[in-house]
Amino acid sequence: MFVTASILSLLFSATAETSTVEVLTPQGEWVDALIDENGTIHSENGMDLGSTALAWIPKSDGVGTIERRPFSMTKLTDGQVIIATFGGFHIEPPGTIVRWKHPGMGMMDISVDRTSFIQMQPMEQPPVASNSDEIVLRNGDRISGFIESFEEPIIIENAGVKREIPLDRVAGIALVSAQPKVAAVRVWLSDGSIIDGTSITGGFGGGFVLQGMSLGMSRSSQPILTDEIYCVSQSAKRMLPLSQLKPNVFPPISISLPRAEYPMPIVSTFEAPLGATAIEIRGPERLIYEIPKGFSVFSADVEIPPSVLAWADCAFVIRQNGQELGRYSLNAKNSKARIRVVVQPGPLEIEIEEATGGPIGDTVILRRAILIDVAVGG
Repeated sequence: MFVTASILSLLFSATAETSTVEVLTPQGEWVDALIDENGTIHSENGMDLGSTALAWIPKSDGVGTIERRPFSMTKLTDGQVIIATFGGFHIEPPGTIVRWKHPGMGMMDISVDRTSFIQMQPMEQPPVASNSDEIVLRNGDRISGFIESFEEPIIIENAGVKREIPLDRVAGIALVSAQPKVAAVRVWLSDGSIIDGTSITGGFGGGFVLQGMSLGMSRSSQPILTDEIYCVSQSAKRMLPLSQLKPNVFPPISISLPRAEYPMPIVSTFEAPLGATAIEIRGPERLIYEIPKGFSVFSADVEIPPSVLAWADCAFVIRQNGQELGRYSLNAKNSKARIRVVVQPGPLEIEIEEATGGPIGDTVILRRAILIDVAVGG
């Protein structure tokens, strides 16, 4: 839970401790660092790492995803997510706003025009509006069209036919929206919220203050404790999650038993640091991703999921232009590896090779898989 600036100094004066974080450097490397009582991120020898970092992640939670489904929440058109209590629709000049109450940030009024998704109750597969708005009812039915009014009852029109939907029957609403530009700083919070600002500064005995917020609150800054932070991105334009790219799937080059099908990777629906949602790959198979221009480093953590650890025995191989860039042997004794390879625009191959144990259990999960532009300042 957030606390106010007025009590932060009292809270930290007696309990401030140095926290450990992982910092993503401008060269695309993850390195260990410390946060001191002033909120400064530095190496063990005192070198400043925070001011130039592309991102940083507290080490207390590791690299996992936020794997829980909130009851009510909203997602904005710019990607911000607020896990909060739904307070209803309100018609105010110049248009409809949605009222939310967050336990730490308090009340906020967010325009419907800035909103891409509203959830009133948990759902397994939230809708994404593409060509029309979509209302998901509590019984699972879905109604597409254009929402004309959010007043009770909601009015949605499709092909000239208007329907009235009582708000108490609605589980979620997806709205057609445009994607605005990316914010300078994005913070993933431990409660699942994702909030943007123009800068983040240290202070309050190891805590931080996010400046330049625009969430419809009475203030534009928010104190945040270190243990409330899941991840901070300070240069989102220089990072592209691999999960946003769709690969082509082929049989492996290495010798292996033929398969009836070579499945597409499974991209998690849970939020993750840097937006790099987990990717599950069921080998043996070969994936080819098309690397966009401007990105020159591929960084990721690869691991064998615990459910197949007893049987897994495979090699995770990265190739480009006929050359092997990296090879990582994974098995029960060596179940994780950190990847950093220099890449070029164009096709990039990722292969899960069958090892001596055979193909059973040759499943891996990629976490924090991102492409990085290291040309700017790095």
